[in-house]
Amino acid sequence: MVLAEWCADHYVDNDNEKLKCLDLGAWISLSIRVSTEVEQQRRLYSRSYDNRIDDLENALGTVKRITSIKEALKDRLISEIDASLFRFDQSTCCHGGN
Repeated sequence: MVLAEWCADHYVDNDNEKLKCLDLGAWISLSIRVSTEVEQQRRLYSRSYDNRIDDLENALGTVKRITSIKEALKDRLISEIDASLFRFDQSTCCHGGN
């Protein structure tokens, strides 16, 4: 923030450039503080973060297995429905209306 204030001092009061320097300085200061906090949290929780990644990978594997089973069941049901419709069509075709 000190550098931004120094730069802003080179402009007259109420100049847009002076306000931009101060605003930029505030954003830079905030960004540095947040970055520092995030880095500290990352170091502090890196092990639990790795565990979360493992949990997410396991969950994704489970979803893939469930999706595969669901697709197989869908294919089996469609096959059974098609076979039933074919048998029904054969029974009404050959025994009905004649």
